[in-house]
Amino acid sequence: MSLHPSTATIPAEANDPEGRRERSYKAAAHNQGNYPKGRLHAAEKFAELHERRTGEKVDPKLEAEIADEEFDPERPDIKNDEELKEILEE
Repeated sequence: MSLHPSTATIPAEANDPEGRRERSYKAAAHNQGNYPKGRLHAAEKFAELHERRTGEKVDPKLEAEIADEEFDPERPDIKNDEELKEILEE
């Protein structure tokens, strides 16, 4: 099983109900309009479904950070959203 740093450019297959749920959770995890805690929850659900469907592990914390305006996939150690940073440090 490989660990993808981010699935931002990988489309979620949505040809069945589970695939549609995966795509929906992915969209919620990447949505800037959602609160950081909600994005993290959606990212965790997305990661769970994605691994079950494809066998590939996804980092939910990194997925939740994609919504940050200044997110840089080359520097995932940089946290731009202070509330998400606090949640991740807990």
